[in-house]
Amino acid sequence: MVATQAMRAAARERREAEFQQDLSACVAMVESKLPLLAGPEAAECRDMLREETVPFFSPEELAEIKRFGPQLQPMFLERLREGEHSVAYLLAYLKTQDALPLLKENLLTDRYFYWWEGPDYSREESYLRDEQYPHHLAYIAAIEHISGKAIWDAMQLSMQERSALQAESRKASPEGPRFQHYCARWLLMKLERPHGR
Repeated sequence: MVATQAMRAAARERREAEFQQDLSACVAMVESKLPLLAGPEAAECRDMLREETVPFFSPEELAEIKRFGPQLQPMFLERLREGEHSVAYLLAYLKTQDALPLLKENLLTDRYFYWWEGPDYSREESYLRDEQYPHHLAYIAAIEHISGKAIWDAMQLSMQERSALQAESRKASPEGPRFQHYCARWLLMKLERPHGR
């Protein structure tokens, strides 16, 4: 009897050790891929979420992420809280409902702008192109995938939020640092329900 209990305890310890080893390997794999998701090119692949996949991750790697979802989600949420937009894709893949408030907050407060080569940045329209805002595209893709709704339904602005964005957008100018305020104008456009939808 005692020997049987000892054997069972040893087997449990082995399983736990193997689980922790697999979890560590999964975390290391994710850490190696997150820099790829952080680049602006990842936003161009955001539609892959609809096919239950994530840019730069193989089906086998995504299966491991799903397996360890309960252990990984707190880490991803903390990274999102710190402003690391790349984890939005993985939280979307895991359909982490708890991420929605943070994703919405980051969408409204992040003012990252990517300077592509080519556009004429003396013209206003260059600041209103989707590809200029890869962080925001990640947040929007994640919000839509987790909620199952278009962004204008998943995230309806309060009067205060809309007024704040409108006030900020009026400060936008291609001259000097005021270009960052174009993000507010772009957000108002993205969060507006298209006519007929």
